[in-house]
Amino acid sequence: MSNSAQFVNAINSWVIKTKTATNDVIKLTIKKLVEEIVRGTPVGVPETWSSPAPADYVPGTAKGNWIASVDGFTSTFNEMGYTRTEDEIIADAVAVIEVSVGEVFYLTNSAPYINKLEYDAHSLQAPAGMVRINVLKFDLLMEEAARELGLS
Repeated sequence: MSNSAQFVNAINSWVIKTKTATNDVIKLTIKKLVEEIVRGTPVGVPETWSSPAPADYVPGTAKGNWIASVDGFTSTFNEMGYTRTEDEIIADAVAVIEVSVGEVFYLTNSAPYINKLEYDAHSLQAPAGMVRINVLKFDLLMEEAARELGLS
């Protein structure tokens, strides 16, 4: 094999390894972000509220309605509330994290009051919301993922 062919093979091998490593870091970073958001989503305790809960309120509805998807979001709403554990919600999200560079990962929540929780300090458990505060940690989560994968 000529030197130029060896060089091309070496570059191709490097590109494949780099792409694989990048995808692995992306997947682990998304998993960490999902974990932070789901675990940070409050579950209401109506008996501690100053106002009565709405008649149709089901504790855990916000936490139970995190749904992950790739290249398209869903507006599915589960009015039954918190029927899955945090670990099950995270596992469901991780199952769809087969994203590659260039694909878009969505984590959506169609609970009717999710915007109040995120933006209006509607919960003492998460007064700064769940998504915004964790998106701010994205770089740290990515660095942590790269370290865990032995890439930094």
